[in-house]
Amino acid sequence: MDQAGRSYTYEVVENNLGLEKVVATVKVVPVGADSCAIVWSSVTEPPPGWTVSDYTNYLQSAASETAKKVGEVLRAGDE
Repeated sequence: MDQAGRSYTYEVVENNLGLEKVVATVKVVPVGADSCAIVWSSVTEPPPGWTVSDYTNYLQSAASETAKKVGEVLRAGDE
């Protein structure tokens, strides 16, 4: 945890996709004077038997669904 840098880096050591190594960082970055954004980045290789394209599509879909669900939760909190 980097409190000053407002980021958290972690490594996934076990998973159900067969990934051998995943290192990811979640960081809060300012956007304008009164708001922020959450940036998630990772370094990984496709699971055995997956193409880079298939794995990229999977990750993009997972990120989109996660963002959608977070948005729904945030909007529900405004009600």
